[in-house]
Amino acid sequence: MKQSDVAKLFDVTEFTVLNWELGHRRPCSSIWALVVAFVGHDPESEQRPATLAERIKAYRRQRGWSQKRLAKEWGFSADSIRGWEAEVAKPRAKTLARLVQLLADR
Repeated sequence: MKQSDVAKLFDVTEFTVLNWELGHRRPCSSIWALVVAFVGHDPESEQRPATLAERIKAYRRQRGWSQKRLAKEWGFSADSIRGWEAEVAKPRAKTLARLVQLLADR
């Protein structure tokens, strides 16, 4: 399949596809779900996510959700989601227990 075909399929430019291929950019969350559907699996989930940050991000990306959408669905702030995914913030024990439950309900 040519870059132009992929670009049309995902409604992006050929330059965007080239950047994905070279690893300079990654598809945004709304496009990621389409990529997963197109390839038939999540290319980034070859290994099971080990950290809480990786698990949250994998959960969100599998659904094609933004951090803001995940925050709304789960009832947290987008800043909290960003902090947890970037591993610059850690949830409190009660929140962690809730996150574990939410991630288990995949």
